Amino acid sequence: MNEVLRMEGVRHAWSTAGPALCVPHWRLPLGQSIWLSGPSGTGKSTLLQLIAGVLVPQQGQVWVAGAALHDSTARQRDALRKRHVGWIAQQFNLLPYLSAQDNAWLPARLGAGHSHDPVQLQQRWAQLTQAFDMDADTLARPARTLSVGQQQRVAAMRALLTQPELILADEPTSALDGANAQALMRTLSEQAQALGSTVIVASHEDWVGAYLAQRAVIRRDAEGNSILEVSP
Repeated sequence: MNEVLRMEGVRHAWSTAGPALCVPHWRLPLGQSIWLSGPSGTGKSTLLQLIAGVLVPQQGQVWVAGAALHDSTARQRDALRKRHVGWIAQQFNLLPYLSAQDNAWLPARLGAGHSHDPVQLQQRWAQLTQAFDMDADTLARPARTLSVGQQQRVAAMRALLTQPELILADEPTSALDGANAQALMRTLSEQAQALGSTVIVASHEDWVGAYLAQRAVIRRDAEGNSILEVSP
């Protein structure tokens, strides 16, 4: 099974003299589903940004899909993210004036140079609209007119459309009520499994673990550093 993520000796401090986020060693093959847990402020979002190449670790090494993010330019990291990583942000990051469908298709169009098969994308889109229960009329509306739950489903569809090897979700259910939150996690985990993608969901909600096979926990040590611990 191919390795989609590898982190070795990573240390990233939020301030010069302050505590740091530390990942001694972490390897993930394709097809894994991970619940990333830990108290607020311990660095869950920071860890996802390091994995996505938004941040570069001050110490250590990060590989995604075989590429060394720690030794890449900003342009190279951006290209790799478009090609290999699906991102579901806590605040959705939808462009309010674009339709829901145009928002979902934006990464695929920006990554046109990466040879996405148009027929395959259309087939995938049809599957996603059905899986996330989004009709054509709703998808044609500007993103700003959608409910919170609808916006989060669009964000998830956007992350899944190009069939990335790695899907990162930062507190994807925090703005949703119980029924919508459960439905989103169920569909997201099912779709990631169908793709054979690795999915990492950062969440403080304990029930999220029921949809994911493995748990990684960020704990604080006596010095206040945040240390990633991965369950077997």
